[in-house]
Amino acid sequence: KAGADRIIFGGEHWYRDRPLTLKELQEITEFCLNRGIEPLYRLPRVMNERQSKQEFKKLREISTWEHRPTVLTGSLAGIRMIQELDRSWAWESDHSLPVFNSAALDYILKTGGRRATLSTEINQEQLKAFSLLDFAEMIVFGDLEMMISEFCLVGATLGQRNGKVKTCSKICKQD
Repeated sequence: KAGADRIIFGGEHWYRDRPLTLKELQEITEFCLNRGIEPLYRLPRVMNERQSKQEFKKLREISTWEHRPTVLTGSLAGIRMIQELDRSWAWESDHSLPVFNSAALDYILKTGGRRATLSTEINQEQLKAFSLLDFAEMIVFGDLEMMISEFCLVGATLGQRNGKVKTCSKICKQD
């Protein structure tokens, strides 16, 4: 309602949250498309082998849909998954896949990417050296994570010992 022309959904869900179901993904995709909004399904930025296989299985199902979202990936693994399923599937690189120079941007475009998000660490001088900026975007405002961890660092550090396993004490919710 506020006028968004693109909506990003998906991404990390870790262990405390459940991932979006295929039904929910399809509903979100259709919701966006029916309103002229481009849906972007963001792959998790960090995936272990098991998670990667689960995501590939999900993407395989999505690839059969008549209307499917553009994929937003922050890893080379995500690019590979898309290429294996359908080289014509629209995808873009996320800011977590570091694009620091024209060679990296060229790689994204030559492997099928429609657009790349440039590294958030690029300075003005480096930005001037880029070519093909029509196919790039840059985050210019907002808070970004400094680190991604699959596990809660506060909970792991201050959690309680339960036998051999440390459990989260949810201290972040207490104070």
